[in-house]
Amino acid sequence: MAIDKVTIRSIEECSANAWPSLQTVNYDGWILRFAETYTRRANSVSPFGAGVRALDDKIAYCEALYASRGQETVFKVTEASEPAQLDDRLAERGYVGLPHTSVQLCDLGSVPETSETISITPQATTDWIRASVLYSGDETLDPHKIAIRERILGNVVLPTAFGTVYNGERIASVGMAVLDRGFVGLFSIATAPDLRKQGYGTRVVRGLLNWGKRSGALQAYLQVLPNNVNAIRLYASIGFNEAYRYWYRVKALPTQSG
Repeated sequence: MAIDKVTIRSIEECSANAWPSLQTVNYDGWILRFAETYTRRANSVSPFGAGVRALDDKIAYCEALYASRGQETVFKVTEASEPAQLDDRLAERGYVGLPHTSVQLCDLGSVPETSETISITPQATTDWIRASVLYSGDETLDPHKIAIRERILGNVVLPTAFGTVYNGERIASVGMAVLDRGFVGLFSIATAPDLRKQGYGTRVVRGLLNWGKRSGALQAYLQVLPNNVNAIRLYASIGFNEAYRYWYRVKALPTQSG
């Protein structure tokens, strides 16, 4: 699927709005995001604009600010990041590239309405948040992480749907959708490990897409790791195709000796 840089930037902005940080700093076309280290997405630099300052000066500013908070400096990079030479310059400065994430798009005009049985609420419930954390692999249910996740989700100002599918009275699968500029973004799709491959994830995705269509969305997007074969197969069956990829460039804090 061919996609232009303007559309990539629009989706990246929508994605940042859908998963807001707790604090932000705007700096010469870039947005520096902070959320007490919880998720790279909410603790990274979004290089949306080229700005006017020298590139090395801008990178150094970011490094100093993240270091002052005891955090690694992380950039979220796409082929549309500005300036165009950013990724190469980060590599030259010792930033390590992490595995790519596939951003996939789906034309909702080709997705038929379905009668999926799914519970949708405009705010995340405590049970939804706990299930989204637990089913994503964090079996500790760390109270601090749950509290930060709750604050992040509470900062979403756009129309949002939190979807839940049940197995009896037990939560089987969850997901969230955020509406922005004709896009509906899907996030936090997670199913109980012992209930996977039984159609619960598909029901959540289709139910959230139905909500997006009824709310006026024309396209849907989501993010998935390329090695998550089962998820990619599920999304492809609905109509999603890869549009572009993003990756993180990370520079660790210097180690202290003595």
